[in-house]
Parts: sequence; structure tokens; C-alpha cells
Amino acid sequence: MEEKLIPQFRMWANDCMIPVDEIVWSLNGEIRSISYWESEVKKITFRSDECILMQYTGINDKNGRMIYQRDIIKDEKGKEYVVLRVPGGWGVYIFPYDEIFYEGLSDRQTKDWAENCEVIGNLFEGRKLWRKL
Repeated sequence: MEEKLIPQFRMWANDCMIPVDEIVWSLNGEIRSISYWESEVKKITFRSDECILMQYTGINDKNGRMIYQRDIIKDEKGKEYVVLRVPGGWGVYIFPYDEIFYEGLSDRQTKDWAENCEVIGNLFEGRKLWRKL
């Protein structure tokens, strides 16, 4: 039986990474707002232009950590990559953006490779890692 992926998101807002609880879409398919529950009674909402949304790829790294869009991962050889959305799914850019893999990370071979990598940061919290950009 094939496993179904339920989309999961997080967002970068107010200089921190926040799990997303709710996304409101307009009728034309654009995101209107993104929210999270700060407490059981307090919901915080951002307009789409106030935060950056990142989707979970459905793949975990070698430590079991979820790999999200815009994460920085390192392979077994120490090479660093940025996970990005590409036509047909997920791909990785090799630092410093000199090459791109267009095979989706959902391809079995590429997924096996990604599961042996390690998430070392993301483009926002890991800025020190990416000063050359």
C-alpha cells in the first residue's frame, strides 16, 4: 500500500522558525494568510508577504530530522546543498549554486541519498553557513 503524504509546513517570520497550523487560500489559488497557535486561546496570523512558507519534502535525514524546502543539507562527503522546489518535485542545489539536480528527491535513488544526508541548517537560521551567497 502506498503511503500518503499529508503536506506539512513551517514559516520564517519575525526572525524565527514557526510551525504552521493553518493556511488560508483565496479563490484564485493565492495564499491569503498563514497562522499558528501561540497558545490554546491565542492564534497569530501573518499575511503571505510577511513570512516565508516552507514545505516538508516527505523525507527525513539520517538522524530522523524532517527535511524542508530551503534546508541546508550535507552529504557523507561533506558537500552542502540547498533543498528547493523544482519542476516535478524537490531538488537540491549544490553550493554555491553552480549546478542543480532536477531529479526529484522522491525518486527512490535520490531519496535514499537524501536520507543519508544531515540537515545542518536552513537559509535563514544558517546564514553564517551561506555568507558566500
